[in-house]
Amino acid sequence: MMIKHIFKIIRNESKSNLALWLELAVVSVFLWFIVDNIYVTLSMYYKPLGFDIKHTYMMKLGYLSEASEGYRADYTEEQQIGFIENIMERLTHDPKVEAAAFCMQSAPYEGSWRSTSLYRDTFQVNSLYRYVSPDFFKVYKYQSVNGSTDELVEALKRREWIVTPDIVEALAPDGTNPIGMIVNQNKEDAMKGEGATVGAISKPVRLDDFDDFSSYYAFPMGYNIFKYYASQDIQYFQFPIRVKAEDDKDFRHYFWSQLAPRLKAGNFYPQEITYVPDNKASFQRSQTNELKTKMLLVFFLLVNIFLGVMGVFWFRTQARRQQIGLRMVLGDTPRGVLGKFYAEGLIILATAMIPSMVVLYVLGQKEVLSTEYMELSLQRYLIGMAITVALLCVMIIVGIWLPARKAINMSPAVALAEE
Repeated sequence: MMIKHIFKIIRNESKSNLALWLELAVVSVFLWFIVDNIYVTLSMYYKPLGFDIKHTYMMKLGYLSEASEGYRADYTEEQQIGFIENIMERLTHDPKVEAAAFCMQSAPYEGSWRSTSLYRDTFQVNSLYRYVSPDFFKVYKYQSVNGSTDELVEALKRREWIVTPDIVEALAPDGTNPIGMIVNQNKEDAMKGEGATVGAISKPVRLDDFDDFSSYYAFPMGYNIFKYYASQDIQYFQFPIRVKAEDDKDFRHYFWSQLAPRLKAGNFYPQEITYVPDNKASFQRSQTNELKTKMLLVFFLLVNIFLGVMGVFWFRTQARRQQIGLRMVLGDTPRGVLGKFYAEGLIILATAMIPSMVVLYVLGQKEVLSTEYMELSLQRYLIGMAITVALLCVMIIVGIWLPARKAINMSPAVALAEE
């Protein structure tokens, strides 16, 4: 009965309600875009990275110049390799170190990476690749799809390669078991069935907090690589370290005072050590500032929409003070009066959302909406719509309640006199 009465009120004030209906329809579309933008941005930012940088450091080695004291020019390639092995041995067995590795352009928040094509027979995929020693996965706690870090470590120790599910999907669309699959960076060799064996499947690993690209493959880096990158070329290598959680306090001081002197070997010496979370903050500073600016702009737009919608209902309710007072005189309860006004506003909103949903659906079909970081799924569409409706409901209820709460406390004499 009450709903029927509310529809009668809406019909009697059709002219003003039509303008309000159009405003809500337009505002809801713009609000959905804002909500969707926030949802996509935050979903990507908080999406699992696939690695852990807590208690990790990045060491880089230097190489003595010819003018430096202690420099020797007569070291052979085998001796150079031996020096690196000794450094890694001492580093790995330090009581405060949980794991240590070496890699080339593969560590997070370093600003460099490599990519190339990978082939299996005639199948091809373009992907990032990581050139790392086995314990790299222990340092950053990568996991296989089975949840095991050791599975990845052991695969590299066997000189087998590691790929992610995206690569499996691209190279084995025929359902071939990826474990044992032969892959190669050279197309001709791949078509001959020559190459490396896939030994494990890794969970996806993102580049950073702002990039959703997570496909990679990894192959083992051995000490022989230093035969080609000895001397000054050592700068191209990174030496990531994971410190035991209980020993992380003041580790840098410990490193320079006690550990670094033991890591000098031949012409190599520890040149730099940085805390990876600090690298992350520095590496992503511009993107973080951009995100903060974006969120402030979104907040400003939300406040404007909130004030606009709330203001419309405020003035609308304020203009009906006498009607509210008269209803109170005729025996209606404060809760009943507010309920009718809330229901009226929410019914108008519900009908206004219908064309908005159609417009957004059409824009999605026409690929107007961004799908760079997240596909336009039904879940994304409905989550954005649900948050939009919830925000508009709050705006409408607040816009009605603030002026109406005074009107329902109006004395009957004043209400009748004003009417």
